[in-house]
Amino acid sequence: MNPKRILQLIFIVLSAIFAAGSLVFAWFIVTFSTDEIIIDVGTLELDVVFFQANDDNLDGTLDGGYTEITGMPFTEILIPGQVYTFRITATNTGTVEGNLSLSIEDILMTDPLYESMITLDFLDPTTSAPVSENLTSGPYQIFDEYLMDAEEMLTFDFTLTVSTALTSSIASETITFSAFLIRLDQIAIT
Repeated sequence: MNPKRILQLIFIVLSAIFAAGSLVFAWFIVTFSTDEIIIDVGTLELDVVFFQANDDNLDGTLDGGYTEITGMPFTEILIPGQVYTFRITATNTGTVEGNLSLSIEDILMTDPLYESMITLDFLDPTTSAPVSENLTSGPYQIFDEYLMDAEEMLTFDFTLTVSTALTSSIASETITFSAFLIRLDQIAIT
């Protein structure tokens, strides 16, 4: 065998051993040199309570306090001129802020004349502007994307006022609120 060829083989073998040793050493260096990666995860949790104001004669002047509504369905007989006052408290019991939205999912009226007979009044928490609108059949978005901090509580008051123009011509008709949808959504980071 040619001595030049033997030297080439020895050089190739030593180069391969050195390269393999370098890769193994680099792998151990990378493996043992990384630090911990800690990701804190926040929570979104919402506690909601629904109340009706204590107003014995339903004139809009409260007699003191609110009573929690715990049973469903909730039913009232509407009489012209009456004012029904409600309160919803929503508390973000989570650890991060979120966007709070409130809507009535379905308003079902057995007579379309109701659409001009009931007024919803409230102070919009997102703009602080007073809102007064006639209720119509279908879903109704009360407010959307109210920024709610962790551990914050929102007290939202609203009234339903029955028009004095309501007559016996629509007696025995009904209005049904199928559900209030209260959502606290995670804020998208852009």
